Amino acid sequence: TSDFYGDALLTISADDGPDNPATVRDVDITVVAVNDDPTISVPDDATVRLGDLALDLVGFEVDDVTDSQHLGNLDPNSEFSVDSPFVLEIKSDGGQIKVETPGSLAITGNESSTVEMTGSLDDLNAALADVSFSGAIGTYTVTATLDDSGFVDETDNSPSNLTASDSFQVTVRPNTSP
Repeated sequence: TSDFYGDALLTISADDGPDNPATVRDVDITVVAVNDDPTISVPDDATVRLGDLALDLVGFEVDDVTDSQHLGNLDPNSEFSVDSPFVLEIKSDGGQIKVETPGSLAITGNESSTVEMTGSLDDLNAALADVSFSGAIGTYTVTATLDDSGFVDETDNSPSNLTASDSFQVTVRPNTSP
C-alpha cells in the first residue's frame, strides 16, 4: 500500500508435501513513517497587456501526504509538531505579486516581488485562489517554493525539511490600440 506506515504481520507457510505438516511462522513488521515530498502546482505561462487589470494567477495548489498521523510519535519536547506550518514563497524576477485574501496566514512582502506565506495547507490553498501579478513590459519568471517545515524522522529524531518548487512565466506586452 502506498504511503503505509505502522505495524503489520507477515505470515509465512511452508509445505513439504502431503505427508509432512505445514510449518507456519509469523513475522512482526514495523514500517516507520518518513517525510514525503510536498507537491506544488503553478499556473500555466500567461500573457497580459500593460494597462490591463492585474493578471489573476489561477492554478496554484499545494499538498503534502504527510499528515498528523505520521507525526503521532513525536517527542513532545521536539520543536516540530503536527502544527508545524508550511512556508510558501512566491518570487518573481520583477513585477508585483499580491495575495488578495491572505486569511489567517502569516504573510510578508505582499504586493512585492517576493511574498512569503506561512500556515496550514488548507489556509495556503484558500489564499492561492486569489493571487495576482502586475508589472512593466517584459517577461518575468515566477517561482513558487513550498517548504514542509521539517517533519521529524522517527529513526533518528532529526528534522528533514523537504521542499517542492516550480516556475512559470508571465509576459507583459505593450497596450496597443486595435
